[in-house]
Amino acid sequence: MKEHPVHKGYFVTEDGRVFSAWQRKANPGFGNSFYYVIDTNKMRELKSWDNKKGYLVLNLKGSKKNWYVHRLVAESYLPNSHNLPQINHKNKNTKDNSVTNLEWCTASENMKHCAQSISYDRKLLKAKRYLLENVLTKERFEILNLAGWCRENGLSDGTLHRTKRHPKLQHKGFRLLETVQS
Repeated sequence: MKEHPVHKGYFVTEDGRVFSAWQRKANPGFGNSFYYVIDTNKMRELKSWDNKKGYLVLNLKGSKKNWYVHRLVAESYLPNSHNLPQINHKNKNTKDNSVTNLEWCTASENMKHCAQSISYDRKLLKAKRYLLENVLTKERFEILNLAGWCRENGLSDGTLHRTKRHPKLQHKGFRLLETVQS
């Protein structure tokens, strides 16, 4: 068990559990007031809950926001020498926050890993799929990020969307055949 490097008084285990060493003490002589101290002999495990996006979160004392359990584990145990912004769950189980299942990555690497996974869950990402056709070769292919694909290939996603409504139109050799909402 290690103390979190930023959130003092909170301890994280390698299997993804978070404990608080903060204890509330009465402040004698000041009515009903109290203060907090860190007492590592009386730690309690914090309860986490699903944030309805598939990730476990919890609240730390004095914080108005919820913290992702996997981020607390990674910040405590995994070095991030390249200052990468996101954390990937290697086995795609977002409830498994053990150190061995986590790795730092870029946003792009995280999305690629997710898309390549056999257990890829489109409902979790609420992603749209786009079926495109190369007009010259009649080759059809599916993409997930239409705006990004258009940017990489010098196309306008708005103009490409118009080719779906008007089958005789094309945009720089491509047509959008259908959009599937997952």
